[in-house]
Amino acid sequence: MVEEPGKTNPSSFSDALRNALRDRFAWIVFVLALGVRLVHLLQMSSSPLFTDPPVDGGTYARIAQRLAAGDWLLRGEGPYWQTPGYAYFLAVVRWIFGEGFFLWSRLLQALLGALTCAVTYGIGRLTYGAFAARLAGIAAAFYGPFVFFDAEMLPATLATTLSTTALCVLLWGWPLRDLRAMLSAGLMFGAAAITVTTVLPCVGAIAILMISRQRRATESAWWQPSLTMVAGCLLVVAPVSLRNLTVGDDPVLISYNWGVNYFLGNNPEPATTIGARPGWEWDDLVAQPLQAGVTRHSDRARWFAARSAEFFAAEPLSFLVLQAVKAVQFLAAEEHGRNQDLYFWREHSTPLWWFLWKTPWFAFPFGLVAPLAVLGYAVTVRRQGVEIPTLDLLVYAAGVVAFFVTARYRVPVLPVILLYAAAGVQWLRHAWRRPSRLPLIHAAGALAVVGVIVNLGIRPAHAGHAAVHYYLGNALAKRGETAAARSQLARSVELDPEYWQAWNNLGTQTAIAGDIDRAVAMYERVLAARPQHAEVWLNLAHAHVARRDDASAATAYESARQRDPGNRRIYTEQMILFAKRGKWEHARSVLRKALAVFPDEETALRKMYEGMVQRAGD
Repeated sequence: MVEEPGKTNPSSFSDALRNALRDRFAWIVFVLALGVRLVHLLQMSSSPLFTDPPVDGGTYARIAQRLAAGDWLLRGEGPYWQTPGYAYFLAVVRWIFGEGFFLWSRLLQALLGALTCAVTYGIGRLTYGAFAARLAGIAAAFYGPFVFFDAEMLPATLATTLSTTALCVLLWGWPLRDLRAMLSAGLMFGAAAITVTTVLPCVGAIAILMISRQRRATESAWWQPSLTMVAGCLLVVAPVSLRNLTVGDDPVLISYNWGVNYFLGNNPEPATTIGARPGWEWDDLVAQPLQAGVTRHSDRARWFAARSAEFFAAEPLSFLVLQAVKAVQFLAAEEHGRNQDLYFWREHSTPLWWFLWKTPWFAFPFGLVAPLAVLGYAVTVRRQGVEIPTLDLLVYAAGVVAFFVTARYRVPVLPVILLYAAAGVQWLRHAWRRPSRLPLIHAAGALAVVGVIVNLGIRPAHAGHAAVHYYLGNALAKRGETAAARSQLARSVELDPEYWQAWNNLGTQTAIAGDIDRAVAMYERVLAARPQHAEVWLNLAHAHVARRDDASAATAYESARQRDPGNRRIYTEQMILFAKRGKWEHARSVLRKALAVFPDEETALRKMYEGMVQRAGD
C-alpha cells in the first residue's frame, strides 16, 4: 500500500504557499541541488563551449543578442523557427548582464534546477507522502541528466521548472478551487509550452480530466477551475501566435520546426534523419521543401508532415512498429544526446562522474529509475486510478514518442518519473515489512525483467564523442588556437572517418598551420564523397593559390562557382587571381559572368575590375 499523502489541508492557496516555504526539507533539497549544480558549473566554465555553445545553444545565444539589442519582435524573420520562450529568457539576461550572460544565464538555470528539485519534493508531499517525497527530492538533486542540462544553453531546464511548478500549483490549488492558483498554473504551463511545445497537449488533457471529475461531482461552477487554467495558458501562447501572423505573415501557432522534427522520427530511415549532423547534413535535409518549390514557412512544415503521412499510407505496419520502438526508447536507460554526448563530459565534471555513467549492460541513473518508476506507476494507478500527474506523464511521453526520443526531450517530465520511482521504492519498503514475501518476489521478478529491457542496446563509451570533439575544434579555431583546434578535429575524424565537415575544417586548420599539401589531400578526400559543397572547392582553391598552382586554383574556383553561382566572393577571388598573374582575358571573362548573375551590381563590379587594372599599371 502506498503511504497516504502528508496534507496539511490549508484553507487557501496562500496558506499552502506559506507552508511550503516553511518546509525545512524542501530547503535542504534546494541547497543540496544548488551546490551540486554550482560545482558542475564551475568545472564546465573552462570549456571553450561555455562561451561558444554549439548548434541550438549557439542559435539561442545569437537570437538573444539580437532581441536584447532592441529587435524584440525579430522583424523580417518570418514566424518563429524554434519555440521562442527560452530565447526571450536569455535575451532578458543579456539585456541586464551584457556579455556576462553566458555565466549569468547558467547561474539562473542552476537556481531554476534547484527549485525544480524542491518542487518535486513538494509534489511528492501532496501525492505520495513524506518518504516518497524526500526520496524523489534527493534523487532529483543528484540526478545526472538534470545537472548536465542545467548548465547547457538549452530550453530543457526552463521548461522543466515551469511545467513542474505549474503542476505543483495545480495540485495545491485545484482541491481548494482557488482560481488564482488555477490562473497561475495556466500561465506557467503557457510559458512552458512556448519553451517546449510538447507541454501544450498536457494542458488540454488535464483540463478535460478536471472537467470530467467536477461534472461528475455535480459541483456548481464546475467549469471555472479548468477554464481559468486554460485561459492562463492561452494568455501566454496567443501573443506568440499573433506575432507569427502579423510580423511573420504566417499562421503558425508557436514555431514551424514541428514539421521537420516530426519527419525526423517518422520516415523509413529514422536513424539516418535523426542522426543528421548539424551543418551540411542538416542543411540538406531542411532544404528539401525549398527544392520542391515550397517557400512559405508553414507550408514547409506541412510538406515534411506529408512525407511522414505518405510513409504511413505506404507502410502502415512499419509505421506502427516504429511508434512501438520509440515508446520503448522513451524508457531506454542510456541518455541519447541530440547534438552532444552527455557522457563525454564526465571527464570534466565531478558530479557527472558520480551521477551519470554507463557500462555495456547498465546505464545509471535511468537504468535504475525506469524499472522502479514502472513499479510505482503500476501500484499507484491500481490504487488511485489516473490522476493529474499520471495524465501529465502519459500525454507528455506520447508527444515525445510521436516525434523522436532524446535525453533533452525527456527531461521536462523526469520529476514525475522520479516521483513514481520513489513510490515504487516506498511500495517495496512496505512489502518488505509484510509477513508474506510473495508480492515482493513477484515485484523483484518484474523489476528484473524491466531492468534488462531498458538497459538493452547500450552503445560503446565513445560512440557519440566525435561530434563533441568537432564542436570543441571549431570553438578553439575561433579563438585562434590552431594547434588545439587541429588536435580536436583530428580526434573527431579518428572516431568518425566519414565526418566530412570535420575533415574540411581540419583541412583549414592544417592549411593555417602551413602544411598546404596535407590540407589539399584532406579537401580532395572530402570532395570525393561530397563534391556538391562549394565551400570545400573554395577552400581547395585557396590552398592551390598558396601553392601557386594557378591552373588547379582556377579549376577549383570554377567548380565552386558551378555549385554556388550566387556567391559573389567566388567571382571576385577568381578575378583577383587572374589579375595578379596578368591573365586579363580570363579576368574579363569572369567579370562578364559576374555581370550576368549580378546585373544590379554592375557599377561596383566594373569599378573593382578597373581598380585591378590600375594597380597592375602602377
